[in-house]
Amino acid sequence: MTSGDRAGDEPAPFHDAFADLAERARARNVRRAERVLELLGAPAVDADGRAEAAELLHAVTGSAGTFGQEELSDAARHLAALLRDGDGVRPGALDRLRRAVGDGTSA
Repeated sequence: MTSGDRAGDEPAPFHDAFADLAERARARNVRRAERVLELLGAPAVDADGRAEAAELLHAVTGSAGTFGQEELSDAARHLAALLRDGDGVRPGALDRLRRAVGDGTSA
């Protein structure tokens, strides 16, 4: 292995490109999570709203985990499981997602 093969030795343009990609992903994840909060926080959530929320939560779970937003990823995964299992949306799960969006690591 040469010194250029080790992680952390990426050329500056690569590092800058990855940092830009990560920042855009973080911002997109926050927007997705905010949309989920809007959808599931409504007094009445229809089937289309639940389906949209489930799709967004799936995207957030994977992307947030990939880009280091572990709390957001975990909160999205938990809420997605509630939707998938038909357990209904619990206020605590929405609060957890809301905290993850606003904890400073999300955007």
